[in-house]
Amino acid sequence: KLTALVRDRGIGIPAQERKNVFKKFYRIYDVSSPNVKGTGLGLAISRQLVEKMNGEIKVTSVQSKGSTFYFTIVVQKNLEADEQVQPDFWGRRLLVVTKNLTNKIIMDKTLTNWGCRAVSYLSLEEINVATLGHIDAIILDAEFTEQRTILQQLFNDTGMKVPVVLLTTRQQLSATRKLIEQGFSGYVLRPVLPKRLAETLAVCFLPA
Repeated sequence: KLTALVRDRGIGIPAQERKNVFKKFYRIYDVSSPNVKGTGLGLAISRQLVEKMNGEIKVTSVQSKGSTFYFTIVVQKNLEADEQVQPDFWGRRLLVVTKNLTNKIIMDKTLTNWGCRAVSYLSLEEINVATLGHIDAIILDAEFTEQRTILQQLFNDTGMKVPVVLLTTRQQLSATRKLIEQGFSGYVLRPVLPKRLAETLAVCFLPA
């Protein structure tokens, strides 16, 4: 089971009102904040989502001290995400370009643990070609393929002819598959599972 909670230090909810807070359009009037706007739908939608996952949402509250909303759902553990992966990529240098700082940190850590050297940027414009050095492969957010001029200039300036793996989402999958047909080497869905990334890079590193 997974339990999550949100706690505030607001006005609290009177005991007689708590059974109604998850109803659509229900709002508690606060005389001290008459201009606070809202539709009264947030908690109703939250309840619907939790119940669709066979869970339960509740509230506890103390007037003038605040409220705690919490839900519990049953989830299935992703065993694949916990699977230990240690590919033989020692000494490889990879250029990583992702616009998300969290993704950048995760990719840096994962590749370093595999014995790789990650050269990471948050945009194509940040790349310093003069200090880039030898690169064995590129891991690139699929969105950056729209910057064709900058991307082509990078290849022209460096003379690189290396595999390019795209980071994408399920919503972008159709467009990403078309990019693979145009010559990109492969793709990995976000959030990135180490096993999937390792398998994709392993194919890229196969002898021609």
